[in-house]
Amino acid sequence: ALHELDSDPAGFEWVDANDSEASVLTFLRRSRTGETILVAFNFTPVARHTYLVGVPFEGSWIEILNSDAWNYGGSDVGNLGGVETLPFSYLHVFPYSPRRGTEAAVLPGRLDAGVVADRARRLRQAAARKCRAFREAMVGRVEDVLVLARGDRRDGGLVGLTGNYMEVAFPGPEHLRRRMARVRVTDARGERARGMLDGTAEP
Repeated sequence: ALHELDSDPAGFEWVDANDSEASVLTFLRRSRTGETILVAFNFTPVARHTYLVGVPFEGSWIEILNSDAWNYGGSDVGNLGGVETLPFSYLHVFPYSPRRGTEAAVLPGRLDAGVVADRARRLRQAAARKCRAFREAMVGRVEDVLVLARGDRRDGGLVGLTGNYMEVAFPGPEHLRRRMARVRVTDARGERARGMLDGTAEP
């Protein structure tokens, strides 16, 4: 998958080429038989413990190579040999860029820019509906969350990350940052779910 279709556009697909904030690039490589490998480059020394990546197939993804392993001189942060896919909660939409000198620049049947923009808009709307439905299904549940160091930009309150990577904002004491807490999800409206502290999940 990493070399068989080197000169064929079918062997490569961007997952996310625009995450400049995290300095991360992710893409897929494919073989002629459809074997697929996900490649993720983190161009910083900061481990991305809760980084989400879109994949084309559900199930288990085996970690083949981790250059941050101790035997490569890294910090030995890995994925314990693999990761599991999560329920759909986010969709990253971006039109490809037909830059000069790339295969995309010479592909036939290029769509009008207006059509591309309209399709991207409809995909983003569908993604927003899916994300909202995912959050709404969590309302009423009590979740153990990892309280992040950063707070909610709207009111400065706490923000926790559930086991299925949903962010939930809730009021609580400052000493809970970087600790586990138990939170009841109460509201799925808006761009982030909200909840109430239900107790600490660790002493």
